[in-house]
Amino acid sequence: MSDEAEEGYFAVKKYALNLLARRDHARRELLRKALRKGYAREIITDVLDKLEQKGYIDDAGFARKYAADKFRRNSWGPIKIKAYLIRKGVRRTVAEQSVREIFNNEDLEETFIPLISKRKRHFSKEQHLLKRKKKVISYLANKGYGSSSIYRCLDKLMEVIEQ
Repeated sequence: MSDEAEEGYFAVKKYALNLLARRDHARRELLRKALRKGYAREIITDVLDKLEQKGYIDDAGFARKYAADKFRRNSWGPIKIKAYLIRKGVRRTVAEQSVREIFNNEDLEETFIPLISKRKRHFSKEQHLLKRKKKVISYLANKGYGSSSIYRCLDKLMEVIEQ
């Protein structure tokens, strides 16, 4: 390896490790960021391969942590989490698997009730029942929950609003 290539290799490695020190990243996310910095693709790929071999980059682990964090902290649903993981460069199958793991035993009614309770005043302002239901459905859909899950709990959620 020439001195110039070696310098580039260490610059990319330092850049990638700095990013990873702040938070976990998907491999493709690191690739995009390094390309934007102007580093050579071959060098970036070589560095990322080595970091992956050493366990510094793990897309499956990143996806699991990301999914759990977004569900726990932001109450995001499976659809939104999967979309964001794919946008970050995680393979679709890995994203689907992590979302499945997080929502496997999850009772979504227990998730919906606190979400709706927090915004109870907002929903209560709407006098017409159908418009109120539409607002609730829209709110939960924007959070990333599927319509079948929402409709299954809708009557219970309406009771929560009316209490």
